[in-house]
Amino acid sequence: MKYFTAQASAGLFAIGLSIATPAYAEKPAIQAWGELAYSCEERKVELLNYRWLTGVHVAMYFAGSTVDPRYDLGLDLPQADTSADEAAAAAGRAFMAKVCDLDTSKIAKPESETADDVNALAEAAAAKSMEMMKATISEKVPYKPFAQAGVYVPTKLPNDTYTAHLQHFAFDPVLATQIAPPPALDSDEYAASFNETKRLGAFKGAERTEGQTKATIVFDLQDPHPMIFRILENREMSLFEQARVMAIYDMATDDVSSAQFGGKLHFQSWRPITAIRRAELDGREDTEVDLAWEAYLFTPDSSEYPCGHCTFVSASAEVLKVLLPLKDGEKVVISAKDMEGDPKDRGVEKKMREALDGFEMSYDSWDAFAEAGGLSRIHNGAHFRYSVNAGMALGKAVAKANLEKWDGIGD
Repeated sequence: MKYFTAQASAGLFAIGLSIATPAYAEKPAIQAWGELAYSCEERKVELLNYRWLTGVHVAMYFAGSTVDPRYDLGLDLPQADTSADEAAAAAGRAFMAKVCDLDTSKIAKPESETADDVNALAEAAAAKSMEMMKATISEKVPYKPFAQAGVYVPTKLPNDTYTAHLQHFAFDPVLATQIAPPPALDSDEYAASFNETKRLGAFKGAERTEGQTKATIVFDLQDPHPMIFRILENREMSLFEQARVMAIYDMATDDVSSAQFGGKLHFQSWRPITAIRRAELDGREDTEVDLAWEAYLFTPDSSEYPCGHCTFVSASAEVLKVLLPLKDGEKVVISAKDMEGDPKDRGVEKKMREALDGFEMSYDSWDAFAEAGGLSRIHNGAHFRYSVNAGMALGKAVAKANLEKWDGIGD
């Protein structure tokens, strides 16, 4: 999941930042910056798991917080006599120049030349952000494939091995190896989860409702940024305040990647498709083998526990409850238009995607959004309920760690 797709939106806020080209003219200011950062992909820039997007938000937040007296991140950055918005904009331009030498004329510069002290702050904030985005805790995690001497096994390496080595921003992924393990195969919890996913997550003959089927496709391919931008459209927030929301959100959700994959590498728990087709191995009479069982959607190339999507939606909800709480009558809206990536890579056939035309979901709270996202992983056959619950709890812990470290509000 790349966590960003450019979507047309309306309502540029009066925040002292003008947008210079029609393509950006009707978008929330932070979305325009994010869209510019995302064009790094077109230039084939590889900055550790798309961290150029997190990086531009972090650089802007660091610079703005340095001049805004409400915030104290404990950063040793130069002082500047400027506004938080101008500092954020200057840092955004500086980071873009470091990442992929983008033409920042799409994001208009101040009418006069930026003062030396502002440039010094912007360069320092961009450098600090870049240092964090590149940091790793190890080489790519070594993976010893399961094998039986002389017998073929699938040879594709799991995707866990890449992300788990990235440096975390606030939540140490080692902590994900210390959560409670999956339930024992002889437990009632395991049998109940097995039969629930077998019943609800099958490609054929499942007991899902039409709404659950559509929801699981959208959640599987959802890019959350448009969901957030729809709420930002209606808020009177400065560029710096928007950058703060997105920076902490991106750091937390980046930490989710390291945490959930660290847990998956540690527990090596089997996926439903394996558990159901090889149920004779679990020693139970109430979990029946079905050699023809298929998950509704693609089973990812990683172990099952804890649920990664669940960790992500839970962390997202916890961060946004604090940084972007819903107002009276406001809803969290997720649209089929928010999906990104090649649907074939996730098992979403063309006819499935066409059936989603105009489909959207709305939730009265961030908690309801997270709960629906977690359940979607049972409905698509990728996870068991106990893994969903573990992922939801892990996501909350990741969010809490990042809010405690990076929200920056003094006593």
